[in-house]
Amino acid sequence: TIVPAAVAVFVVLSAWPAIRPTSLRLAWGWSLAASLAVAAGWLLTGVLHCVASPWSDMLWYGIAELLLCPLIAVLGARRPGVAVWNWFVLIPLLAVLGWPVAAAAMAGARPGSFILETPPLAGVLLVLVMGAGNYAGTRFRTSVAALLPAAVAIILFSLKSAAGLGLSTASMLAVWCVGAAAAAGWWSGRRPRRGTAGPDRVWQDFRDQFGIVWAQRIRERVNERAAQEKWRVRLERSGFVQVDGTPAGSGELSDPRISQALRWLLRRFVDIEWLDARLGVATDTSGPPRE
Repeated sequence: TIVPAAVAVFVVLSAWPAIRPTSLRLAWGWSLAASLAVAAGWLLTGVLHCVASPWSDMLWYGIAELLLCPLIAVLGARRPGVAVWNWFVLIPLLAVLGWPVAAAAMAGARPGSFILETPPLAGVLLVLVMGAGNYAGTRFRTSVAALLPAAVAIILFSLKSAAGLGLSTASMLAVWCVGAAAAAGWWSGRRPRRGTAGPDRVWQDFRDQFGIVWAQRIRERVNERAAQEKWRVRLERSGFVQVDGTPAGSGELSDPRISQALRWLLRRFVDIEWLDARLGVATDTSGPPRE
């Protein structure tokens, strides 16, 4: 069935309004390309059966590579370097990891010419762990940190081991994993937050959308400002707390310096309307706070 692949494409398209006011547009573009590639790959190999080996092997290896790109695009999602990240990191990454496909094509794409050796397999798995691990501990941990890596791993190990799953079965399982990842991500994104608008909401949404790598860097910068200016709160992984570790109340979080710091530090990641919607108020940004 093509249903799980169609679900993945639909979920990616429906995510655009949430992605538009952020610097994750590049990651969204790669997500759309990967989901369309999954749908096309399954249509050609699992439904129409019009692609024979080794082209089918090469096709699914390429799809596994594409599934990595949105994860790695997030790691470069800071303006103004997003475009540079695309051309100097993602495109070269595809070229390097795609060497087995190039080697098989140069050998004439004969049966048995596509061989997935251990070094490229290890390289893909390393990139997969880096990208998927960024979402461990976020509300998208099931979709991005579990189901999506499972899809890539199933494809890779079916290509690596002739004694394992056949490519037909593996690709079917991978498509279902991608569809399940998309559905789980859609459901996670629709779950309401416990808190109301304010700095905690900004932090939670930023951490979930951009992952723990960028979140950690922002948290360090916020806490540096907090120490310098002697705020009554500090930022932990779960949100803002008082200096003594107890939960921060609305009184502590109403300090305008907190909102100003978040606006200043997140300006390279999100647009002003993204922040205003989560802070619940529109503040004057004509004079950025001291850096």
